[in-house]
Amino acid sequence: SDMEGSLGLPMHMYFLAANQDSAIGPAMLQNYLAPLSIHPQEENYELPVIAATLPDTAQQQGFNITVPLTISDVSGLEVLSVDIKITYIDSIIQALRATTIGTLAEFWGEPTYNIYPDSIILHLEGGIPLVGWGELVYLEFKVVGNTGTQSPLHFEDILFNNGEILSDPHDGSITALVPPEV
Repeated sequence: SDMEGSLGLPMHMYFLAANQDSAIGPAMLQNYLAPLSIHPQEENYELPVIAATLPDTAQQQGFNITVPLTISDVSGLEVLSVDIKITYIDSIIQALRATTIGTLAEFWGEPTYNIYPDSIILHLEGGIPLVGWGELVYLEFKVVGNTGTQSPLHFEDILFNNGEILSDPHDGSITALVPPEV
């Protein structure tokens, strides 16, 4: 049997600027044929992380020591609150108080805190975001342990904006030194 007719194949022509590689042509055609389609592209995005550090320090038995809790740069991160729990060995040191005087958070006012036998829990909050890096809060402890004993200062928790911003805590310690001679 004889067949008559014509066969048509779709043909697409595209013109590229002289400085464009011919390999881009099919991608341009795809965008033309399906202008609302999604073309995933891989992008690298790093979540902000705030480092929080307590130092390794020492003080004579029977004396108080003020320990700074420092943070890395928080500029532009819109930090409006910080919740902290620090644990320690209460037979070596005892928490006395916390203050924001002279710190990045001074304009937020004094922190609220609760002292327990083996920990201190703090809450700092303000209506204006923190800016910069440095001391966030000062913690005062009394050294009661025997000479050479050491208590870790362990971040049980530190939450910026209720955990919306990641933290990278670095623990510290306090070592009891020989008491002064009387």
